[in-house]
Amino acid sequence: MRGHHQLANALAELEQDLRCHWRRSGIEGDAAVSAWRWLSALLDPAFACVVLHRCAHWSWVRALPLLPGLFALCNRLLFKATISPASCVAGGWSIRHPAGLHFHAVAGRELTLLACASCTADDVPVGTDLAHAPTLGDRVQLGANAAVVGPVTIGDDVTIGFRVVVMADVGSGARVVSSASRVHALQAAHAPT
Repeated sequence: MRGHHQLANALAELEQDLRCHWRRSGIEGDAAVSAWRWLSALLDPAFACVVLHRCAHWSWVRALPLLPGLFALCNRLLFKATISPASCVAGGWSIRHPAGLHFHAVAGRELTLLACASCTADDVPVGTDLAHAPTLGDRVQLGANAAVVGPVTIGDDVTIGFRVVVMADVGSGARVVSSASRVHALQAAHAPT
């Protein structure tokens, strides 16, 4: 669980989330770390959703009673986002639009989720069992209304497009662009010179 039981590790990943949020907003450098910047970030629903999940996950890993469900319920009520407290996401997490989000998975660094994205096990109720949940690599982007279903593995640097349903493993550096789940490798020298 990436050491999320230790408060220092959880706070370090939350700081990475905040820096990712600021970078997306065009704010860079150490000057960005101020009380006003923290307050403005916490008032942004996209970042507040991440904070609530970090609290839910930390309390779930620590096996604290009631708190994981309470934080998850706050996310559901305030932002219409269903995120399992068991879901383990590394730092740099960016939720662009939390409404309609459904997430129960393990993910690497710099995960980006757009509106109504879904990432969950196929036949297991959302809860504590991550054995049947998807595993996402680093720098994965899940488009609006896209879904990753089942115990599949998504590699690093993968972009899953709008309204795509993925039910099979996807290798690193791929872009899934159609509802038929065709996978196209991203290549730097793809355009003719």
